Amino acid sequence: MNLIDHRPREGEVQVNYTRDDVFKAAYNALKESQEFEVSNANKVVYTIELKVGMSWLSWGENIVVSMHEGSTGTFISVLSAPKTGTMGILDSIKNRTNVSKIINIISEELKKYKEISSSNSNNKIALELKQLAELKESGLIREDEFEQKRRQILGLPDKN
Repeated sequence: MNLIDHRPREGEVQVNYTRDDVFKAAYNALKESQEFEVSNANKVVYTIELKVGMSWLSWGENIVVSMHEGSTGTFISVLSAPKTGTMGILDSIKNRTNVSKIINIISEELKKYKEISSSNSNNKIALELKQLAELKESGLIREDEFEQKRRQILGLPDKN
């Protein structure tokens, strides 16, 4: 049995807020946190890099929080990796714990923001479908590409 797990820990959730609001909430909440140090925040690519110092459970962590838009909200991804490059059992527990803490901290801060209304979400989907249809009509994408993307926008499973 190998006691060293080299894989980083990741968590992802989807929230019903704009990517700009999620970035602001995440940045504000994490910079006020006593547990995490914001080492870099990049609004262009919607990422926040964090550092966590050593504890009795870990040699420390490097954490990246990233946000990307989905069809009905924003995905928040948290990737945590040990600073040492190797991860023992205790590091693994600490990393998993910190991924959950970060998602909870951001979720609490988001309560101060306005959620995306379902009509805005529906309007976004309608606009995406219209743009997709225009691409098909202009010959820039094939019928099968159109159908695959249409199903993706609508959240339908792929036809195989």
